[in-house]
Amino acid sequence: MKELDIHSVTVNKWKAASASKTKVEQPPNLLKQDFSTTGLNQKCTADMTYIQTKRNGWCYLSTIMDLHSRRIIGYSFSKKMDTDL
Repeated sequence: MKELDIHSVTVNKWKAASASKTKVEQPPNLLKQDFSTTGLNQKCTADMTYIQTKRNGWCYLSTIMDLHSRRIIGYSFSKKMDTDL
């Protein structure tokens, strides 16, 4: 590696900011761990993923999945994590 001048690139992992002092109200757990369905569009789940890119820095991918078909039915990709995402 020294002869070829090859070296690793290390990146610091993302760390969350300090905890906020304001209380966040928790929404009710409507599914209560019951993920079974008998048809399409009865129950959906959503997730948000952070993606680090070289050109744009941190980007965010939000997806919605139908629990019956286990397919992604909607997604949004953005450079900002806001309510439009």
